[in-house]
Amino acid sequence: MELGEIEAFLTLAEELHFGRTAARLHMSQSRVSQLIRSLERQAGGPLFERTSRRVALTALGEQFRESAAPAYKGLRDALTRARETSRTMSGELRVGYLPSLGGAPLTDIADAFRRAHPGCAVTLRQITMTGLARAWNGEVDIQATLLPVDEPGLTVGPALGTYERLLAVADDHPLAAAGQVRLEDLADYHLPAMPPGIPPALHDSYWPARTPSGRPIPRITVHGTYREALHLVARGRIVLPTDSGTARFRRYPGVAWLPIADMPPARAVLTWRTAAENARIHAFARLTAGMVQPRPQVRGGTLP
Repeated sequence: MELGEIEAFLTLAEELHFGRTAARLHMSQSRVSQLIRSLERQAGGPLFERTSRRVALTALGEQFRESAAPAYKGLRDALTRARETSRTMSGELRVGYLPSLGGAPLTDIADAFRRAHPGCAVTLRQITMTGLARAWNGEVDIQATLLPVDEPGLTVGPALGTYERLLAVADDHPLAAAGQVRLEDLADYHLPAMPPGIPPALHDSYWPARTPSGRPIPRITVHGTYREALHLVARGRIVLPTDSGTARFRRYPGVAWLPIADMPPARAVLTWRTAAENARIHAFARLTAGMVQPRPQVRGGTLP
């Protein structure tokens, strides 16, 4: 049963005239008749008596109208409320972000959004790379993340910034004297094996399995937090590809941050589920596009 059939039935029950019903619904009389016949087949009997002179409800039609009218009104009211909610700036906007993307410009955008839309609360929630799948499945409304993003059903929105690719090494590491490294250098040292759950495209863009010439890049299992991984970096046990956004928040004694010369900059963007987009998401995205201007990359060794 379709809403169009119910709408045609209730309108005809009010007008008792196919021509006037068709005019109100902006459709042909034949289409109205088709909808009524379909509904009568589902109801199991005629809902209207039709003659060349008059149209009248049958007893079955009267019974059906008494039940269908309030249900139809309830559905229309629910749809109207949903549309109003999607158009207004009330409610809450949940914004997730990777740890390396905390602070400006995201906090500045959130503050500007609150000033522009005081009726809408904005909450910021830190999401790790292993939690991105949950974030995109409804844990937050918008997720600030890093490219690439190739999960289906997502909209990639405006940019938040770019970050230089860095390699964290011990400050007395053989690579540290060179001032920068290349991807080919990674085959000679151990990287940490990353935990499961990181989107594959994002994982491979940060921690490739092989160098450009095809040499495998060895891994060792590291248990614990990111800070504990940096402890192993400082001891010379591992090297860690990262970016200047992460390095900004993860300063650690005994660790040097070397630019990776042949890796493109990391690009941060807003993402959201396409099926769940609404006026709040669009307003936040427009504000981001207007506030974020191209900036020089934060360079290794000169981090604030």
